[in-house]
Amino acid sequence: MGKKIALVFFLIFAAVPLYSDRKIFKVTKESVNVREQPSLKSRIIGTLPQGEYVFTDSEKIINGWVPVKLEEGKTGYIKISVLKDVTPHGLVEYFKFYTNYFVENYLVVTFFILIVLGIILGLTKSVVIYRDYLDVVKCGSLILLPYILMLLFAKVIILFNSELLNKIFIGLIIVIEVILLISIVVGTYKDNRSIIKTFLALITKIPLTTLFVLLLLELFSPSDEKKKENKTDIFLILALITPLIYALVRHKVWIYRGEKTEEELKEASPEEIARTIKPKI
Repeated sequence: MGKKIALVFFLIFAAVPLYSDRKIFKVTKESVNVREQPSLKSRIIGTLPQGEYVFTDSEKIINGWVPVKLEEGKTGYIKISVLKDVTPHGLVEYFKFYTNYFVENYLVVTFFILIVLGIILGLTKSVVIYRDYLDVVKCGSLILLPYILMLLFAKVIILFNSELLNKIFIGLIIVIEVILLISIVVGTYKDNRSIIKTFLALITKIPLTTLFVLLLLELFSPSDEKKKENKTDIFLILALITPLIYALVRHKVWIYRGEKTEEELKEASPEEIARTIKPKI
């Protein structure tokens, strides 16, 4: 048990995204203006309060202007001279930065703690995170299915330029996602038979699988020379996350039908083995 818990913390902290071109800025003044375009002549579309963090890639900084996304979904620009560069360098500095960032954002740290707790309970088999490999596929499909559908039908929607067709397509995705999510929630509850355990399992497996799928998509997406170094980091993170997800799968089969695998029978008690043996008629 102790080795498994140690593995969890190693995987979590070793998977910190150490991107060489990732930049982090902090607003140190009372309030800074966000402009529509990277120019002082551009109109102001919002402000950022003191203490706010801005995350971006160095290649997206345009002539001393840092892009920032507002709560309304709009993208604006802030003059780099009014921001403080707090980008950490190295694993130790990253650990210190994100520790402080989590403390300042209590919702984030609460979410993070719940995921870690879910992973620990999953590895110790106190909570069923993934029932089988199909369960992993279902969770990954929450991101992967809309992406595939967009690739398949995007050209058709653009070609016909129909608002009705666009609404039908969005509605179809929402229906599929809702059905898939209900299936995951119901299956997770059946595995755990507890609302608290179900909540922990869901809050662990959905973000973990989502991260895995997003990293896979990023790894295989076309890129220029500048992003090739990032892909090396993504590959390393995937190499760490993949065995973690595998370890969290309770039954190492594609579709679990209630029968214990050979590996589970070796670890099971005589009483559990007796319950799995079907009586001969």
